[in-house]
Amino acid sequence: MSAGKLRHLLTIQAPSSTPDGRGGFVAGWSDVADVRMELDPLSGRDTFFAGQTMSSATHRGTMRYRGDLAITSKHRLTLGNRVFKIVGKPRNLKERNRRVELALEEVG
Repeated sequence: MSAGKLRHLLTIQAPSSTPDGRGGFVAGWSDVADVRMELDPLSGRDTFFAGQTMSSATHRGTMRYRGDLAITSKHRLTLGNRVFKIVGKPRNLKERNRRVELALEEVG
């Protein structure tokens, strides 16, 4: 994979929880790693529900394989103020430990 295609710098985030000071926890996200990725938009749609419009778009993200990081659908990716949830299981292309493909859905 040529470096020129990896022009988007995304942040991988994992779910986290922090104490709220009253015995409970507040759910949030913590940064895990920054990765260069090829991001290809595939489709978009608007859904109308309960008088509100919800927009979503699907993307395919391809990044270099990282043996130090096991990405799952519990993670999410951010690009600036855009948030992408990982849909399904990441694919190790051709099982060669060189490229990983992610099915993404843009949230918001």
